[in-house]
Amino acid sequence: MTRDAEPVEIRVRDDGPYKVTGPVRILDPEGNELLPDDPDRCLEDFMERAHDHALRMAELLSKQEASVQRFLELNGEDTPEAL
Repeated sequence: MTRDAEPVEIRVRDDGPYKVTGPVRILDPEGNELLPDDPDRCLEDFMERAHDHALRMAELLSKQEASVQRFLELNGEDTPEAL
């Protein structure tokens, strides 16, 4: 940092987030630079995480549905009709 560069400042707010000002770099877990003024990169990251989450939820729901079906079979109950 040169003497002319603006210093980094981290301001603590009452019951709130920190406010960081100055020339800083924000990196994601893979080391890619993430800038607040890069909405495409933020949206891409969000969509990737939402996709992964949706796949995990679908897998969990599938397992839960199979478990309910097996429970009903073992108890001799009819399977409920779809709503």
